[in-house]
Amino acid sequence: MIAQEERVHDNYCMKRIDARVAAGIVTDAIWPEDFLDFASVLRLERESGQIAQFLDPNCHALVATAHDLSRERPDITFDEIGYLLGIIPSHAATLMALNPW
Repeated sequence: MIAQEERVHDNYCMKRIDARVAAGIVTDAIWPEDFLDFASVLRLERESGQIAQFLDPNCHALVATAHDLSRERPDITFDEIGYLLGIIPSHAATLMALNPW
């Protein structure tokens, strides 16, 4: 399985799956949860040590991603958004106060 994320950390995440998992995907449409949401992919990137740093701390990519994470999971905290984006929680709060459009 492969997930590509090009908005923040610009990485590919790959996971080898075994025959049993592949059969579950093909026959029952049961997918592993590793890449099902944006936050999971960003977390994998962060945990691998591949963290981007933006010259513009309030660039559209960061603002839009913070808002996307919040829409995807309304209970997400500024601490978690900050961790996923590689920024401090107070900056995550600043991004959420900006209009992404």
